[in-house]
Amino acid sequence: LFAQNAGAKLFAAKGKIELQAQSDAMELTAQQGMKITSLAQLVEMSAQKEILLTSGGAYIRIIRGNIEVHAPGTIDIKGAKKTLSGPASMDYANKELPIAVPAGLYDEQNRLMTTHGVPLEDVAIEVDIPDEGKKVFFTDQDGNIPRFFSDKPGNGKVTLVPDELIVPPGSDEYSPSKKS
Repeated sequence: LFAQNAGAKLFAAKGKIELQAQSDAMELTAQQGMKITSLAQLVEMSAQKEILLTSGGAYIRIIRGNIEVHAPGTIDIKGAKKTLSGPASMDYANKELPIAVPAGLYDEQNRLMTTHGVPLEDVAIEVDIPDEGKKVFFTDQDGNIPRFFSDKPGNGKVTLVPDELIVPPGSDEYSPSKKS
């Protein structure tokens, strides 16, 4: 998402919005102010290693179960009651990201269907990929064989096993060969 001469908005009238950086860092940056607001619930922040809030040389650091509050100026604490008691803690389960699908610059997936668009399920397909050899796969319920990924372009060969599959013209049904 990129906007050069105008703002950008992302709305979900129903349901949540999730943003994930599954293999690297994520940054939110604004030239002006930034707000994080929850109108009806709480705002949670958690980190496996450390949380750091900083401004004007002062900071609050939460690290290894400790909280550091440092300031080059005044630290002002106000309240009707102030309680400093012994240690306490709260466990928080950090969300785990899904394992990313191996990717490359190039990918290919084939699908078998009748002329009327009906997927051909459980059809044996032999795939011959250079440097990987021949492998046999069966099409899934949608007629797909697995998707293949590569960092460089190349050629592969897909062959029906056996060499022919007979689907009568105009038919939406067929009899798949049995898996061996």
